[in-house]
Amino acid sequence: MIITKTINPTVPISGPVFIVIALMLNLEVPKTPILAGIRAIDWVGSLALVGGLLMFLLGLEFGGTVYPWDSVTVICLLVFGVATVMLFVAVERYFSQYPIVPVRLYSNLSNFATIVVDLFHGIVLTTNTYFLPLYCQSVLGAEPLLSGVLLLPFAFFMSPKIILYQIIAGFGVGLDFQPPLIALQNNVPVQDNAAATASG
Repeated sequence: MIITKTINPTVPISGPVFIVIALMLNLEVPKTPILAGIRAIDWVGSLALVGGLLMFLLGLEFGGTVYPWDSVTVICLLVFGVATVMLFVAVERYFSQYPIVPVRLYSNLSNFATIVVDLFHGIVLTTNTYFLPLYCQSVLGAEPLLSGVLLLPFAFFMSPKIILYQIIAGFGVGLDFQPPLIALQNNVPVQDNAAATASG
């Protein structure tokens, strides 16, 4: 009920905007046959990336909880996960016609630096969104609902010492969303813009 009341006010704004964009935006879309489009997908790279990351993360998750760290299951998941991710890099670099992550994006120092900035930005953002609720619930002893209320720093001032930290973090994280991505997009050829946006 609360979620519905929160989301519904955006419909009167986003509905007309969607209609205007649909009528006014004139993009030249190439007519690609369905089979040619399906063949252009990097299936081997996709499966290698998803499989390798899944094996590696399952190895980290199972280690010490479901199985001991020195068990064959955990060791195999970690080793084969890393090997499959390395296979993914080789496929992307040498074999794929339309790679998911074009390795040529990382050959330019400016592109590489921008992607590293985006990586650290993601780490900071994820750390805030994961550890602040954990702090509120574990250290302050707040119930999940109160924890959610305490994490509304950008709108309400309820607990100044928690809110002040989040305002500072919000400025740091918020101001770093677009500039590195725009720099990366301007530094790659037009045909690599989609891959650069996904990598950033």
